[in-house]
Amino acid sequence: MTVRIYTKARCRLCEVAKAALADIGTRVSFTLEVVDIRGSEDTWVRYRHAVPVIEVDGQEVARLRVDAGHLERALLAHAAG
Repeated sequence: MTVRIYTKARCRLCEVAKAALADIGTRVSFTLEVVDIRGSEDTWVRYRHAVPVIEVDGQEVARLRVDAGHLERALLAHAAG
């Protein structure tokens, strides 16, 4: 399972979301991809007012304020298939 987080520098919500993913990663196996939205014009335009955005295998599961419990349940459900 691949988890992608769209983020940018100096984003407190992004840091909270990354910490939640690190914690969840101790219980749920996934590959984490961190994408800095400033890396391309497309991601900047799409997400500049919405980070963090978290996708699981291409499906968005969280945006802005991330609820760690909800996120973990979404990852577990996705892993169970």
